[in-house]
Amino acid sequence: MKKLITISLLTSLALYSSQAFDGSITLTQNDNSTISGKLMGDPWFHYVETGGEIAVYNTTSHNYEYANLDTTGTIPKLVPSGVKVGLAGAHDNITPAQLIQARAQARAATVGAAAGVALKGMIGGKIWYMVYDDADLGKQMYTISVNADVDNMKEQRIMPTGSVLKSHPLSVTGSKLNVDGGQFYFKTFTQMQGYLEVKEYNIINGTNVLNRIVRWYDNQTDATTYYNSL
Repeated sequence: MKKLITISLLTSLALYSSQAFDGSITLTQNDNSTISGKLMGDPWFHYVETGGEIAVYNTTSHNYEYANLDTTGTIPKLVPSGVKVGLAGAHDNITPAQLIQARAQARAATVGAAAGVALKGMIGGKIWYMVYDDADLGKQMYTISVNADVDNMKEQRIMPTGSVLKSHPLSVTGSKLNVDGGQFYFKTFTQMQGYLEVKEYNIINGTNVLNRIVRWYDNQTDATTYYNSL
């Protein structure tokens, strides 16, 4: 049965990037004609504002061209339209609302990737003690070893005894940590006082049904104390 593990990370993540230079400049086109513009940008979008229009540089034509918005991928991007800035009656095809929405989408996708990196740094290279009380299996405690690059996870049950060592290949996609075979999906971690708390769900007829609450400790003493309290 597939399991979905949902973990919420209280640690905030932020991306920092310098703003593009905000002064007006003169830009040269391929035929040596010039246009006036202002460099605009943030950590997600960079472009030239000229005459109230959005323009980007085309590395093939070597011209600044009115921009189109490409939303076919996960992260929206500004692309040259093939229409050279300055042509009579020409303009970009991007509304201010579209630009705001695309920026927000690009930011969300980028922050998601940063969350994946932070998640790798949080759990990688550590030995964890995973404790839960299952309605069918009873109290369980495992050692969880995750390598520094989050390429695999090894687990072995230590309470009650009798489990063999298992290895699971891992991968990170955005802010999700995927464990092999579609068996588990970690979304984000909730970092509690001294442990990570995980809510594990069974997927039944497409609905998430809470199965058990799991805690991950970074030391066996605290894990054993919690195990004994169950």
